[in-house]
Amino acid sequence: MTAKPMNELEKTLDKNTYYWMSPIGLGDTLILAGYQKALETKLGGHIRFIVKPPHAEVMKMYGIHDYIVAAYNGNAKDPNNPLHQLAKECPIPTKGKIYVAHPDFHPALKTYSDTLQEMPMGLKFLDWYKSFLELPPQTRLEKPIYFPKLNKEVQKQVEKNGSLDHTVLLVPEANTLSALHMDFWEKQAADLQHKGYQVITSATRPEFKVKGIRNIETSLEQLIALAMSVKYVYALRSGLCDLIAPKGKNLFVFYSGGEKAASMYNLQEMFNRSDIHEFIIPETTPIKPKLLTKDLRKNALLFRQKQRC
Repeated sequence: MTAKPMNELEKTLDKNTYYWMSPIGLGDTLILAGYQKALETKLGGHIRFIVKPPHAEVMKMYGIHDYIVAAYNGNAKDPNNPLHQLAKECPIPTKGKIYVAHPDFHPALKTYSDTLQEMPMGLKFLDWYKSFLELPPQTRLEKPIYFPKLNKEVQKQVEKNGSLDHTVLLVPEANTLSALHMDFWEKQAADLQHKGYQVITSATRPEFKVKGIRNIETSLEQLIALAMSVKYVYALRSGLCDLIAPKGKNLFVFYSGGEKAASMYNLQEMFNRSDIHEFIIPETTPIKPKLLTKDLRKNALLFRQKQRC
């Protein structure tokens, strides 16, 4: 689907439809899609989402067919971003207008943005989102109904050196959380290779390519398919983790940012999946594999004790 320029898009809006733009991350787009039915019930009308080209895959995963792919910049920190003017013109969801569905673009919602930045202990990301969207606390996040299939070309690239069921995908890349030192990923790769696994990455930026590890360049659609097809995924917490949460016990998620980030973005709680492995990796503590435990709270305590020594 070809991305529409914003100036053309605004000329084609239907006055009886709500237009919700997801401006920032993959996880945000997934959450909006997962709450679409609840939002439409609340508003009493149909929502047509506007998404960036890569995020169209989220729409497909939720079986949403009526959406628009547009070309726009989601950087809220850019004061000249045209989305700020859009948000000013439509501060609340209104039929026939584009609602930029993130607090970062709405000065009146600054408290929400500030709260997210501060990450007070105990705050949960879905609770924050439901409050911003004015949905009842008990509102359930719907799950994707479809996952893309791995195409033969990508499968062939991966299986040059090993089968899919004996391959581990490393994903060191994220937008919200700060990056872990690449030494960490090199150590994970070495340990996994020592156990006989083929290790690959699929980084879009060169600084996230792991030394000595083959990088498979592909689309978001095929990255999701690849993640769901290999034996294990080791990933820094990102929006991709939301999309592949059903991988469950074969998904290992690492958090920079300490306990606050791990508590806020905890996948086990977001998707009711107690089998996902989640670990806190503090920036000031040397990485020691024995400290990585399935229990997130115990993990945090162990690291705090280590830091006191």
